[in-house]
Amino acid sequence: EARLPQLLRQSQPVDPNVTKLVYNPTLNLNPDNKDTVYKILSEISAERKYSDEYVVLAGDQKIFDLLVKVKKEDPEKYKWILPYPGDWHTL
Repeated sequence: EARLPQLLRQSQPVDPNVTKLVYNPTLNLNPDNKDTVYKILSEISAERKYSDEYVVLAGDQKIFDLLVKVKKEDPEKYKWILPYPGDWHTL
């Protein structure tokens, strides 16, 4: 039986006016590189409609670590980021 990751399991349908699920594949990009993280964050930031929107970003351990470091380096600029370790890394 296939299991959905914890963040995707919903008891009710996702309201598109409140929650937006986005998958940003990083094919052909080096995920272990800060420049890749900055590029993806820039793309995500451009999609945000309001300055008070928060974005939960899930990734493997390396991506999670990079997100935490980027947020720590410039906390004001990236205060909207909520790093989350991918489900397989919290088992």
